[in-house]
Amino acid sequence: MKKIVLFAALLFSAANLYAQEPVSLSLEQCRSMALQTSEKVKRADIATQQAELDKQVAFTGYLPNFKGSASTYYTFPDKMTQGMGMELLIHGVYMAGLTIEQPLYTGGKIINGNKEAALGVTMMKENQRLERQKLLANLDNTYWSYVAVCDKVELTQAYAALLDSLYNDEQARVKQQMQTEADLLRIDSRRSQTDYQMKKAINGMEICRMALCHLIGLPLDTKVKATDAPLLEKEPEVVTSGDITNRPEYALLQQQVDMSKLDVKMARADFLPTLGMGLGYNFYGNLKVNMSGKDDQGNPYSTSNKYSGNGGMVTLSLSIPIFHFGEGPKKIHRAKLAVESKQLELEENTRLLNIEREQAFRNLSDSRTMISSAKRAQDQAEENLRITRLRFNESLCTLTDMLDAQTQWQNAHSSLIEAQTQYKINETTYRKAAGLLD
Repeated sequence: MKKIVLFAALLFSAANLYAQEPVSLSLEQCRSMALQTSEKVKRADIATQQAELDKQVAFTGYLPNFKGSASTYYTFPDKMTQGMGMELLIHGVYMAGLTIEQPLYTGGKIINGNKEAALGVTMMKENQRLERQKLLANLDNTYWSYVAVCDKVELTQAYAALLDSLYNDEQARVKQQMQTEADLLRIDSRRSQTDYQMKKAINGMEICRMALCHLIGLPLDTKVKATDAPLLEKEPEVVTSGDITNRPEYALLQQQVDMSKLDVKMARADFLPTLGMGLGYNFYGNLKVNMSGKDDQGNPYSTSNKYSGNGGMVTLSLSIPIFHFGEGPKKIHRAKLAVESKQLELEENTRLLNIEREQAFRNLSDSRTMISSAKRAQDQAEENLRITRLRFNESLCTLTDMLDAQTQWQNAHSSLIEAQTQYKINETTYRKAAGLLD
């Protein structure tokens, strides 16, 4: 049922596309469009911007911290007897001040925190490269696959034209009683098979077209014409440059090792002394003091005063961790084990990346050889079809020989299309594996 629905959707899409003007696009144009519309690339860009902001936030750790404060107090009861006939009225007392705090030494936390933030920016940029390369590799694969199926559709049409021409010739011979109806049936059977191949090729072309439209951000019903062709006038040169150390995957693995080393320093900083200095200036007011008593002559008296004022202060604070049941050494040891684990991961993946590069190089070299073989086979099939057609017209060979020659011609052209487009795909794969893909 799903296949029927998909087939119907493709037919409907093809009917709509027939009335549209095709959009001609080169590979470079498709790459540019894909990079502009890819959600993954955009998310990688946002992550890089966030890392840049984290770096700026980390830098503020070097700078003094300004704090302002204001408070007022209401107590019930609002009188506090201090003895000797003195009462404090603190109902409505207010205080305000400004404080500047400057860290002098934090065990390396600020310095290493800034190093981690800068390394985080570098890692996000490498992640950007990685997402771009993944997208470009997928785009190239889809583009050349679309080119291949379009060429195969045209090839199948050309093969169908050969069969139609042969059918018309044989039909004329049947009318002249030089051939039998059985020969027409055999050709008609091949025509039915070709029609089936044509439908499959068109369906594959539509699927590749929609996949390409999805990657470059066009509506899925857009008719696209690929302007680049994999046809190579001479045998292509195999790229041999490049190194896995240029790959973003390798850079990210190396940077993870560097980040874990900084984590060791950060863990150690938690158990080192910290030193800080502060400057402050405070204001207070509405503090009332009532006093009562007797003077030297024994006469009673009472006074009431309101106080307010301001003043500055300098503070210097030192904090020294002394003992917490071995928490510090254990955390530091755990962080060092993480460095060792990341280093082993780097070594393992370095070998895997080298294997991937070598395999990609071999596939590219094999593709180069396949193009040469496919070209020779195509030339042979062209010559064989030419000779067989002459012999068939002179009744020196059978209809079977003619049909086989045409089939060989189609297969040879199809193999060359596959070899040339596969070379292009393998070339992109190698460039990605060797860190050369832009």
